[in-house]
Amino acid sequence: MRPARGFSLVEVLVTLLVLGIAAGAMSLAVTADRERDPAVAVEQLRKALETAAYRASIRGQRLAIEFQADGYRFTSLDRHGQWQRIDADPALQPRRLPAALAWHSLATSSRQAGTTASPAHRRIEFGTRPPQYRLALAHEGVLHVLDGSRAGSVLHRLEHPGAGR
Repeated sequence: MRPARGFSLVEVLVTLLVLGIAAGAMSLAVTADRERDPAVAVEQLRKALETAAYRASIRGQRLAIEFQADGYRFTSLDRHGQWQRIDADPALQPRRLPAALAWHSLATSSRQAGTTASPAHRRIEFGTRPPQYRLALAHEGVLHVLDGSRAGSVLHRLEHPGAGR
């Protein structure tokens, strides 16, 4: 009688389990790297701002983005007039900025034209009519500018402040 050749079912399953764990670890590492990428973080913020404007106008619920020194969070106004942090919604969950990205300036339609302020400890409120604003973040001498329109869309553009001088 010849000995059996090949792998047992247990050996195949253990091999697949090890490969699955390795693939999961690689996926987490790639995701963590993408979250530290300033361009990805700005795009996430742009989409979140558009989502907040859309939801506030459709639902008639007031939402706000609150800027913090190292990130931002969204809040909603409850029926008692208190701002409550939004944690459960993946599109509006609190986020930290990558270390290389910093708040630069915020100008809103409620401020006089031409005046800007640091976004840290400020907010933009969304209601049935989206606000108009200009939010800038700095990364290695380049400004990522997010222009929010009355239609709720947000345009992302780059500015090079020192160029052309």
